Amino acid sequence: MLVSDATIAWSPDLQLRVAVGGTLVRASDWHELAYWSWEHRGPTASLAEWSRDDARLVRAELDRALRALASRVVADVAPEVTPTYPDEETPSGAR
Repeated sequence: MLVSDATIAWSPDLQLRVAVGGTLVRASDWHELAYWSWEHRGPTASLAEWSRDDARLVRAELDRALRALASRVVADVAPEVTPTYPDEETPSGAR
């Protein structure tokens, strides 16, 4: 979402903000075990700048925001997870 905190500017700069939330629920009884929320705040730019070149800046910043949020989600939800391969050699490229 493009938002501005400026309440009196006629043409304020806008900031891309993306927020996501996640809930860990036990399947057997649907009891909520944990809840997380994350927000990414991107740079500010004018509406004209966000719109230029078929909204290239919006698409680039959205891609950057989603990658940053995905990294934070993995770090918070599964910080110690490492793949294991029972009785097999580690696949090439894996550590």
